[in-house]
Amino acid sequence: MGFLDNITGGIKREIEYNAGRGVTDAFRKGVDKLKGGNTAGKNKCPKCGKPVLENAKVCGQCGTKLMLTCTQGHINPYGTKFCTECGEAFK
Repeated sequence: MGFLDNITGGIKREIEYNAGRGVTDAFRKGVDKLKGGNTAGKNKCPKCGKPVLENAKVCGQCGTKLMLTCTQGHINPYGTKFCTECGEAFK
C-alpha cells in the first residue's frame, strides 16, 4: 500500500464515520419527534429547569404553565401577551 492509499483510506474512513454520526443524529431526532418530546433535554421548564415534553402545556414536575391557548384554539408560549395567530389578548 502506498502513501496515497493510506491518505485516501483515512479520508474514506473519516467520511464514513461522519456520515454514520449524521444518520445516528437524524435517527435520534426522529425518535424524539415520534415520542412527542425531546429526550435530549433541550426543552426545560423555565421555573424548575426539569426536562419537559415538546408540546407540554404544563410542567409535569412543578405545574408551571408552558403554553397558552386562545379562544380560537391557537397555541402560544406562556408569557405571550397576544396570540401570534389571531392577535387575541391573553389575560
